[in-house]
This record gives sequence, structure tokens and C-alpha cells, in this order.
Amino acid sequence: MINRQLQIRDYFFLGGISIFNYVMYSIHLGRYHWFRYDEVAYVSAARGFFDGVLINSEHPPVGKYIIALGIRLFGDNPDGWRIFSVVAGVTGVIFVYLLAKRMFGGYIVPVLAATFLSLETYWFASGRLAMLDTFLATAILVSLYCIWRYIEAGRAAWAVGAAAMIGCTAAIKWTGGGLLVLLWGAALIKRNHWVRMMGFSTVVAVACYCLLFMPLYLLIPGLPNLLTLHRDMAEFHSAFRSGADWFNGGIIQWFQSFPIQSGAAYDNPVTWQRVYQVVYSGNIIILWAGLGVLIASAVRLIRKREAGLVFIVSSLFVVAVPWIIIPGTWNVFLPLVPLIALALAYWCWHLWSEHGMTGKLSVGLFVVLSLGWYLALLPRLWPLLYQHSFIDTLII
Repeated sequence: MINRQLQIRDYFFLGGISIFNYVMYSIHLGRYHWFRYDEVAYVSAARGFFDGVLINSEHPPVGKYIIALGIRLFGDNPDGWRIFSVVAGVTGVIFVYLLAKRMFGGYIVPVLAATFLSLETYWFASGRLAMLDTFLATAILVSLYCIWRYIEAGRAAWAVGAAAMIGCTAAIKWTGGGLLVLLWGAALIKRNHWVRMMGFSTVVAVACYCLLFMPLYLLIPGLPNLLTLHRDMAEFHSAFRSGADWFNGGIIQWFQSFPIQSGAAYDNPVTWQRVYQVVYSGNIIILWAGLGVLIASAVRLIRKREAGLVFIVSSLFVVAVPWIIIPGTWNVFLPLVPLIALALAYWCWHLWSEHGMTGKLSVGLFVVLSLGWYLALLPRLWPLLYQHSFIDTLII
């Protein structure tokens, strides 16, 4: 029987990889005292809470609460802006391990899933920014963990916990609310008062979502009512148009051979040298392999239904739907990355256990290549800004 309970070695691994990630994420975290990408919107909104002003209402407030908490605890500086993004990034690695442990048991799949997510440089770069994406992706992972525990154990407490977490996730970004569909599907599978469970879980999710707006009214007196706030958010989302089409802004950017996408170029106010923001950076070894495992997973499910694989593919589809609907926004596909890491870990375990020495060597080579790409990009990812140099002609 496969052991799905955490043992001493699991705790040692989780402690070790958490310390490793925290240290790596923290290097040069507060080195640059200016905003990168959308940090200006979210840090400004967090500052507005202290002044009793609503700076923007583009998204629900929970992610901005978290950034504001960092500012309150660690000061209005780059460390304060970004520290809880670091915590969210490290927590995401822990939960991808826990989810893999419950789904597949053993030791190999959880270790590989956590390792791949740690080496994925898009996850790494996003975990060092005062933006909402890492909060959203980690909250989605926690929600998926609760949903899986409900499927596994059938206990209503896990369904209620999942619903509450989905409400919290939607209160970071609306795209997290789609996970309710997955929870409804789980209720149908269990067939135990499923109509009642679907209705109750929806009420719990909506209630948690609405309650999380209440601190906003305490921080900012004179706000319009909740319906008006949501109308403003809906107008923003309905008017949103990406600058790239679905193919060039999505598929090409996901599976491009260029690991770093340059953002705005400007003169460093200290050195007056030309520098460039690092806007996007993915470990293409992992992302290209991710395309392969998605295709392989779909083919395998045609022949054989495996609960863990079905859950991964279903979750990928549900999480991806908002980015499919809004053209050209696959450059913010971060919530898919942990699921890709899980699928990769599953297939590596399949190679390891069923294909002898060839499979073991293939898995080892893949891990080494992923690690190599991660190490090659670190000098460019740590500063958040970079200058064009000879090395850039090799890796950019």
C-alpha cells in the first residue's frame, strides 16, 4: 500500500527546500528602490489604505492587503513591498509537495514536483515582485489541496474549507473563483447529498469573498457600496485588451527560446547606464517539457483513468479558462506552473519506475538540464534589472 502520510524525511525535505528557496528569493530583494512592471499599481494601492484613499479598484483587495501588511511590518521599502510575495512563493512549493504526496504517495513524485517548481524561473521571478500573481497561484494550490482531500476522504469539512479558500482566492483575483466548478465536480463524484453540498459550498465561497471586502470599508471611509465597487471592476475587466494576439502573446511567449523578455529601458539614476527590466523569464526546459506531458497526459487518459492524472488535467483546464477567454494574456499563466510541475513529476516517476536504467538516466538528465538553466539565469534574475553584455548574446 502506498504511504500518503508525511514522515520524518518529508519534514526534513520540506524544511530544507523552504530554507533554500527563502534564501534564494531574498538575495537582492531590496536592492532597487523603484517599481517593476505592475508593482506601481499594487504598492500605490497598499499605501492608499494607510491614507484612507482607494487608489485603484482593478482587482479585489486581498492581495493589496497582504502588500500593505508587509509595508506595515517591514517599512515602505522594496523589502516591505515584496517580502510576502517571497513567503507566497515558498509556500507554493510546500503545497505542491503536499498535494503530490496525497495524490501519488511515496517520495519520488512529491520531491520532483517541489524541485521542478523551485527551479521554474517564472515562479522564482514572480515570487520576488509586489504583485498579485504569486498570491493567486499559491491560493489556487491550497484550494486544490482541500478539494483533493475532499475527493479522497469525502469529509464535508474539507469541502467547506475548499469553498472558503476559493472565496479567498477570488478575493485576490476573480480568476480564482472558477475553482468552484472543480468543487462542484467533486461533489458530483462523491454523490453524497451533492445538490446540497454544491449549494452550501457556493454560499460559503461567496460569503468569504464578501467578508474580505469589509476591512476595505474600515480602512477607507466613504467608499461606494459593494455593488458599485464590483461594477467598476467589471468595467475594467470588460474593457481590458491585451497588446498581443493569442498566438504571439501566448503560445510563442510560453514556449519561446528567449528566457528573458525586456521591459522598459531607461537610464539607471545612479550609474547612468542603460538598464532593462526583467519582465518575463521561464525555465524553457521545464516549460517545453510541460507541453509534452500535457499531450502525453491526454493520450494516457484515453486509455486509462488515473485519479491523480484526471485531477491534474481537470485543474489545468479550469485554471486556464480565463486566460483562454482573454486573448494574449498567457504571459500571466503563473497559476498553471505548479500543475505543470505536478504533471512533470508524475511522468518522471513513470519513466523512473517502468523503464529501468534508461528511464532513470532520462529523469536524471532532465533534472540536471533544468538545474543548469536555473543557475544560468540567476545572475540576471536576482538584480531585477540587467545591462546588455556579451553573455546576453548567448542566452537572450
